[in-house]
Amino acid sequence: MKIKRFKKSLTQTNAEKNFLGAVLGVMALTIAILSIQLMSEDTKVVIKPYTLTEEAWITQDMASQEYQEAMALFFAELLGNVTPATVDFIKHRIDPMLSASIRQDVINTLSDQAQTIKTEQVAISFSPRSVLYERPSGKVFVSGRSKTEGPSGGTNEEQRTVEFKFTTKDYLPLLTRIDNYEGKPMTLELLEQRSKLQRAKEERG
Repeated sequence: MKIKRFKKSLTQTNAEKNFLGAVLGVMALTIAILSIQLMSEDTKVVIKPYTLTEEAWITQDMASQEYQEAMALFFAELLGNVTPATVDFIKHRIDPMLSASIRQDVINTLSDQAQTIKTEQVAISFSPRSVLYERPSGKVFVSGRSKTEGPSGGTNEEQRTVEFKFTTKDYLPLLTRIDNYEGKPMTLELLEQRSKLQRAKEERG
């Protein structure tokens, strides 16, 4: 009788062992699949930029609209508030965030601006009023009031727009376009309106 109970217990133990082995096998396979999936996907880093109230995210090669707006506002304030004492620092700070396609042109422009600011002892300030992200073009427009003040106290104030375009490489935002001009943002809608007016003018004339 004891032998029968022993054989029965042994059979149950083997069954339980086989069952646990199968469960562990499934768990190991699941962990392996999840690990492969995690390694094949970009890690999404969620942040809350100080320049905006909404959360933003960035991956290895992509950034959310909110992140691009925050970076555009940061660069607009950095480039738009320049004095003879800060111009070299700003040029050095922005250099690592320029894509290779625009780096040399931007650095040359900043160098020329630096020389002018130091020679003429002028200070440039920029107060942003709006940030606009245009999805079809991927551009971010920062508009506001720009003021230039000379050593004698004379000032010149105007509405200006700074236009940016970004790419992302290894979680680092890189500028692929910077444009600075007087007036409103040159959106696709505004450019189309101007194009229609120009065509109508040519047809009449």
